[in-house]
Amino acid sequence: MFWSVLIELCKQKGMKPNQVGKELGISSASFTKWKNGSVPTVDALMKIAGYFNVSIDYLVYGKASTIEVQAPPKIDGVIITDKNERLLIENYRALHYTRQIQILSSIITEAEKTEKLPE
Repeated sequence: MFWSVLIELCKQKGMKPNQVGKELGISSASFTKWKNGSVPTVDALMKIAGYFNVSIDYLVYGKASTIEVQAPPKIDGVIITDKNERLLIENYRALHYTRQIQILSSIITEAEKTEKLPE
């Protein structure tokens, strides 16, 4: 059931499964396993459900549920899957603009220090 639902979702977006996998950081080998009947990990299901804005139930069983899956955040089109990066982004966005500028300045200063360190 999962594979047929995935194929249909990909068709609706005009994409192939491997293209989706590349955007989500999922190997083509995983897609081959799924095509042959394996079920994805919960982490993979969450990424795919978020990408297509559908529930995990829908992906696995082909029917909707009341559980909402939020699409993973993107920065310049890149999906952020690292929990620490996601937490950093969410908290940064919750700050007042002036505080964002202060923190960004600190981060840039620290990054510049790191670049100057001898190898």
